[in-house]
Amino acid sequence: MAIRGKGAFLVKEIESCAKVSELKKFLEGSNMYSNVLPEDRRYFFIHKQSVMYEDQSFEWHGVKEDDTIE
Repeated sequence: MAIRGKGAFLVKEIESCAKVSELKKFLEGSNMYSNVLPEDRRYFFIHKQSVMYEDQSFEWHGVKEDDTIE
């Protein structure tokens, strides 16, 4: 999947059964992506114009290979 934020794109391979919170942990745990996150760490992910729930899987949200998460 591709992730877009503040004009930047990154690509992350993640299992479809993984919860959305795993992506948040990945981004917050990596200094490489700190410039695309808001300073207050208050953000959410959007897939096809729908807010994604952190306690649900990517599969539950209908995310497919090559989809973009914003």
